[in-house]
Amino acid sequence: MKVKIERTLLLKELDLMNGIVEKRSTMPILNYILIRTKENGKIEISGTDLEIGIVIEINAEIEREGSITVAFTLLYNLIKEMETEYIGIEEKEDSIVELRGGNSFYTLYGLSPDNFPTIPLPENEEKVIIDIKVFKKLIKMIKYAISEEHYTAMGGGYFIFRGSKIEAVSSDYNRLAYVKTEVGEDFGDIDFLIYRKALGEILKFEDEGKIEIIKGVNNYFFVYGNRVLTSRVIEKKFPEFYDYVKMEREKTVLFYREETNKALRRILNIISSKIKQVNMVIKEGKIILTYDSVDSGRGEEELRAEGYKGDDIIISFNAIFIKEFLENIESEKVVMEFSDEKTIVRFKPEDGVKEGDQKFDYTYMVIPFQ
Repeated sequence: MKVKIERTLLLKELDLMNGIVEKRSTMPILNYILIRTKENGKIEISGTDLEIGIVIEINAEIEREGSITVAFTLLYNLIKEMETEYIGIEEKEDSIVELRGGNSFYTLYGLSPDNFPTIPLPENEEKVIIDIKVFKKLIKMIKYAISEEHYTAMGGGYFIFRGSKIEAVSSDYNRLAYVKTEVGEDFGDIDFLIYRKALGEILKFEDEGKIEIIKGVNNYFFVYGNRVLTSRVIEKKFPEFYDYVKMEREKTVLFYREETNKALRRILNIISSKIKQVNMVIKEGKIILTYDSVDSGRGEEELRAEGYKGDDIIISFNAIFIKEFLENIESEKVVMEFSDEKTIVRFKPEDGVKEGDQKFDYTYMVIPFQ
């Protein structure tokens, strides 16, 4: 194989692969990417960690057809630093790869392309096509609440397409993020439980155009422009959640997002324990955030609040859980609904969430410390 590729174009696509290709795998081939020539002046670049993978087509000048594997990190770091408009890549004997650009010349050692894992590609399977901006917004509003457990039902975001409505939900057992919106298209009836890491890779895509989400037997496929991202299907069922979202709360207080978030950041500076517990003392006309520890000290922040009538109540939370929610909304005011200091608390941005003309109904629920 001998090809010539525009450096900035190649680097842009390698940036996308950086979170996918394994860096310290016990299978050496997973540290490599596969590059092979295609028809019509294109090359195909593939990378995988066996759980998610990506296949990207880009334009190139092809002098000789073929395929190679090359260590991703070496190639990526070299191309980032090379000062040239074009990169030349040539296959030599015994899987040796020559890399040329400007005044730079490097020899890299590859592995046999025959050993590179096969990355599945979509066929005629169930799919939806959605505006990439809308889908990325849905991801951002639930991703932070996904459990870090590997390939459990809670290890992904759950997306439900019914008619023209879309719902997305995630949970890590201690909290739940739920969002719904309505669009003009009719999606039929289909759902996807998508691995957390795959959602992070989709967020790297540009904000223009549509993305196809395809449901295969063992894999999901996300087709965006010249890229196909694949992810293994999580073979679990997301738990029932509607009862929690719809559950009535007797009491309400309204507080201000920006000042509360700033106060939480200050308090988190002195919390040294792994359990980032903050106490929220709800009073008529104000909320007081407190933290007290024999190890690191204590802190107190008084915040404006509206709408609460009744006796003082103290509800304790993981401060990070509240901070992450506040950082994912733009509404000036937040509505907090609760019954007592022990039951699940619901938070909603008073003005909802918008992305251009698209409106989202957003609910966030947290289990207090008992």
